[in-house]
Amino acid sequence: MQSEFITALSEAGVDVKSALSRMLNKEEMYKKFLRKFREDKNIYLLKDVIESEDYTAEQFGQIFHYAHTVKGVAGNLGLTEVYNESSYISEATRNGGGDESDLKTHFAMLMEDYNKLIAVLDKVL
Repeated sequence: MQSEFITALSEAGVDVKSALSRMLNKEEMYKKFLRKFREDKNIYLLKDVIESEDYTAEQFGQIFHYAHTVKGVAGNLGLTEVYNESSYISEATRNGGGDESDLKTHFAMLMEDYNKLIAVLDKVL
């Protein structure tokens, strides 16, 4: 029988099974890392750079860095939708450039996915 925690995350589109396997199937360890994700500031740093609308090569580099960091953590934690959007942004800016309107569109989608996930985490953690 699954815990309420696992059920809620699974219903939110989280790949709990693969994430738990990386956590040696220890639910408490997984919760610990999800709490750390919830407190992580990289998504807000990404938001600040994207909203600055001062898109220089340096800003594209910062966007890549923050998106890549979010992508890595989200991937390890099975946060599929957050992973997909942060991955898109990361790849779009990998070489120091990108389409501004496309980045804003995907960032809006990332924030929507992120906020939905945080609402679930707030309920189960």
